[in-house]
Amino acid sequence: MYLQQVEISGFRGINRLSLTLDHNTVLIGENTWGKSSLLDALTILLSPRQPLYQFNQHDFHHLVATDEQINNLQIILVFCENQPNNHKVSRFKHLLPLWIKGDDEYKRIYYRVSAEQQNNIVATERCFLDKQGNKLVLNDNNKYIQQIIRLYPVLRLRDARFLHPTATTLYATDYKKLAVKFANQLQQLA
Repeated sequence: MYLQQVEISGFRGINRLSLTLDHNTVLIGENTWGKSSLLDALTILLSPRQPLYQFNQHDFHHLVATDEQINNLQIILVFCENQPNNHKVSRFKHLLPLWIKGDDEYKRIYYRVSAEQQNNIVATERCFLDKQGNKLVLNDNNKYIQQIIRLYPVLRLRDARFLHPTATTLYATDYKKLAVKFANQLQQLA
């Protein structure tokens, strides 16, 4: 199973995005394209942190031209089998009610998280969908969400350059001091 499609509307820096992924996808783009918002969305939906994330007012997209805030947001993740009938393997047995037959020979899982903002109150809803976009009637959506997160968690690593900002500042302003400090640290380790 892999994440095949991401659909986002009204979330942070993204007004609308439809992105098809394959097994190896790299995101490259200019500033303000929405890369960070896309990664935030994946982290919010698939982070193993508990409890499940509840959207807030800052998660809604602001229209740049009018500085208006959108009051609805939606994120849909589509997971697809790697191979036909792969949904039957034991690691996916807990997800059987979620698999939906596609137009091709593959089955998919459609996971939607949406939020609505009214009078400064934000309501978050999580559900699974059928092929037509209707909610699946399930006993416990959260149980299935936890299974997907357990199988495919999103764990974000931070850029190492920002872990030691003083070293970056020293390097940029005074290379000799940094070199001496580094040499002293190496001597202490030896």
